[in-house]
Amino acid sequence: MSYPTSIAYTGRVIDQGRQAPISGARVYLKLDDTTVFSYTDIEGIYQLVIYSRYTAIQQGELSITAKGYINYRSSIKLSLQQKELGDICLAELNTDINSSYLFPVLIGATIALIIITMIILNSTPKKVPEYPRNRYSVYIVKI
Repeated sequence: MSYPTSIAYTGRVIDQGRQAPISGARVYLKLDDTTVFSYTDIEGIYQLVIYSRYTAIQQGELSITAKGYINYRSSIKLSLQQKELGDICLAELNTDINSSYLFPVLIGATIALIIITMIILNSTPKKVPEYPRNRYSVYIVKI
């Protein structure tokens, strides 16, 4: 009977542009028989400990998420000989791109609002019929 062995895989998550470590990133590894996750420390280093009966190469999927960065997902092959997974670079979310999609919508809404306002203001006002009780008269009486 073979007992599960403990295998620790380590790696580091860094910012693609600045080459700086990313702390607090969630690293998620899904294999056929198990799923594990970990968080990166202040130096961007994570450790995934797997308890497995397999001694051969295992294939799985590695996912990394971090606030302010584009999610990372990749197929990965794990072996007993290679326990260092290396550096994984995450690209920052570009908030300018996200806001640029909103710009045409804002322009369209502004133009529509201006057109509606002009239609309302330029519509001919309805005349209110005058009735004698709507008039005010001033009489001067000599005493």
